[in-house]
Amino acid sequence: MSHPVIELEQLCFGWKPNQNLLHIEAFSVAAGERVFLRGPSGSGKTTLLNLITGIHTPVSGKVTLTGTDITGRSGAWRDRFRADHIGLIFQQFNLLPYLSVLDNVLLPCRFSGVRRQKACERYGSPEAAALALLSELGIDGLLQQPVTDLSIGQQQRVAAARALIGSPEILIADEPTSSLDSDTRSAFIELLISECDQNNTALLFVSHDNQLASHFCRIVALDEINSAGQAVGESQA
Repeated sequence: MSHPVIELEQLCFGWKPNQNLLHIEAFSVAAGERVFLRGPSGSGKTTLLNLITGIHTPVSGKVTLTGTDITGRSGAWRDRFRADHIGLIFQQFNLLPYLSVLDNVLLPCRFSGVRRQKACERYGSPEAAALALLSELGIDGLLQQPVTDLSIGQQQRVAAARALIGSPEILIADEPTSSLDSDTRSAFIELLISECDQNNTALLFVSHDNQLASHFCRIVALDEINSAGQAVGESQA
């Protein structure tokens, strides 16, 4: 097993004092590992992802990413770290409506010198990287379209390209296939896995769609790690 790029230790979180919605004694994801995280609506999956990415801060415990303890750091520091090391596919996409498809995909390279350098090393320029990703997702003919003109499925693919550009060490995907038809969903998953494999990127993927679980190295139910010690998950043969 490769070294861990996500490590949680004694992590506790609640929205109110003395409220303990999440208590995770230990959980880790290795470099290049693909983990499928499942659980019913309202179980805290999105909250957990927000804690891992530094969008929320825990009440207690420790979050270590790529060997760096992010706990207790300032919001501005966490924002910079997230831009450099984490690709995010949000449930609601979070695309900027006043930007084109191309400009939305290029955003990580404009916020992060690390991601920009990686895109240049692999493709020659961030623009070439964006075009390659959008081409693989079948929407390279929409580069200058405002994202507000796209279908929900097209917006979802733009969000995926934005998360993948610049080869982040960690990719976090929160219900990323919910608006895709079966054919597009398969191509989408194949692209995510291919990109992660090529760059040794760890993929933590949250979904209600158990049909997708076979693509992953490990399956973890949130209740296995929440107040239940270290998760082992279900190994995939």
